Amino acid sequence: MPDAILTVIGKNPPAGLTGPGIEATGYVVDPMPYLAETSAFIVPLHAGGGMRVKILDAWSWGLPIVSTTIGAEGIDIQPGSDILIADTVDDFSQAVTSVLLDPELSLQLSRNGRQTVLNKYDWQKIYQDWDHVYQTLLPIKMA
Repeated sequence: MPDAILTVIGKNPPAGLTGPGIEATGYVVDPMPYLAETSAFIVPLHAGGGMRVKILDAWSWGLPIVSTTIGAEGIDIQPGSDILIADTVDDFSQAVTSVLLDPELSLQLSRNGRQTVLNKYDWQKIYQDWDHVYQTLLPIKMA
C-alpha cells in the first residue's frame, strides 16, 4: 500500500519506529484529527494484560479494527463480523490490506463494531445489568 500512512499515537513510541509512510506522534492531547483520517485501527499486540479499552473506543468512533487475538483479549468479539483477527505477520498484513481496499468490508466492520459496543459495553446498558444483579442478590423490602 504505497499511499498508506501508519500513524502511531501514544506515549513513548519505540525509537526505531521510523521510515517512509510511518508517523510516530507520541502523546497527543486531541486524537480526533487523526481519527478523522483513519481507515483502519490496528492492535498488533503480542503481550499484555487486561481489557483493551482502545478497541471499545475505536468501535465507538465507528472504525474498522484489525487485531491479534491477544490484542482483543477480554472483549466479546465476533471475528469476521465486528473485527478481523490475525496472529501472524502475513495474516495481519493481509487483513489490514483487505480493510483498506474493500469498502464493503470496512463498512461492515465499522457498523457491526459500533453495534457491539452499544449493545454490550455502553455504560447505561452495563448499569442496568448490574442493577439486575443487585436486585436479585439483595432484594429490597419496602415497608
